[in-house]
Amino acid sequence: MRPLPAFAVYIGRHVLIGHKDPSGSLTDIVWRGLGPYGVPILARRDGFIIFNFPAVEKYAGGIVPEDEFSAGGVPDPARKAEEVRADIAYRRFDYMNGFMLPVALQEPVHPYNYFQAIQGEAGWELLSRGKYEHQKRQRLSQLETAILDHSIEAMNKCQAALGEDSIVLLSLLYAAGHHNRLHQFASAQVIAWSVVEMLVNRLWGDLLGEVAISETHGTGHTQMSKDRRKVLGGPDYSASVVSQILSITNKIDDPLLERLDRARKTRNDFAHGIKKKRGNATRELIRVTPADAGTTLRLATDLLSRITRAEVHPNLSIAYWGI
Repeated sequence: MRPLPAFAVYIGRHVLIGHKDPSGSLTDIVWRGLGPYGVPILARRDGFIIFNFPAVEKYAGGIVPEDEFSAGGVPDPARKAEEVRADIAYRRFDYMNGFMLPVALQEPVHPYNYFQAIQGEAGWELLSRGKYEHQKRQRLSQLETAILDHSIEAMNKCQAALGEDSIVLLSLLYAAGHHNRLHQFASAQVIAWSVVEMLVNRLWGDLLGEVAISETHGTGHTQMSKDRRKVLGGPDYSASVVSQILSITNKIDDPLLERLDRARKTRNDFAHGIKKKRGNATRELIRVTPADAGTTLRLATDLLSRITRAEVHPNLSIAYWGI
């Protein structure tokens, strides 16, 4: 089996990227950029965004040996190679969704809606499981390339601050925003809170690193043994406790602490709590309101922006598409 080709995502049947050019073609490349780890990203005028993953070793590969099946099934080398190929593909989907956070209002990229992109002499050929159609309309929405510039800048800043975790966090935020748009507020709230909790844990880990005595830096003041780190990362140090310590040590301010507490309570009430209806014994799950989901989603983006010094804003395209 050949290595995985480049991947692409189609951002809508009624969208043109960049300024209109009467003499240009819909397949013209109108924007280029380099994402985290140096992945080349290109945008075509007709609404395709191409991620040239094979150009970067980290996301390239996926060759599966074409061994004949044995009587017992797939040979071990082929099975392991298939697992590696699937892992590369899933990491690519996270990467693409992270980039799409400020760009689009559609469902996240997954194994059934992405395109394979093959570069040839005549340009890029896009292959998909299904069919797509770029409908002709008198008025096509225009996506400014400035949004793509912003997306790649934010993504690179997040990666510089948080490493590969940043790509997963951005992808999760995109998923949370998608659920919120579909009015699936409970799903949006739970996913957004998971991002918040991961970022709070990151701040907590950074604080422990600052106070620990280390051979590489002299800023710490206390010994941090393996057993002690295990205790500080254990169940006794919940998100509530950690948030309070971060506030006391001036790692977060009081308004942010209040927002964290409110979002945490909403998540816990939904995940663990049930209530009785008045007047009878019927029990129902706690409902997550649109305000609850939106508040937690905004908290997650604000916290990520603060930690990475990147301006993380979901769906900037709303301003251009008039949605």
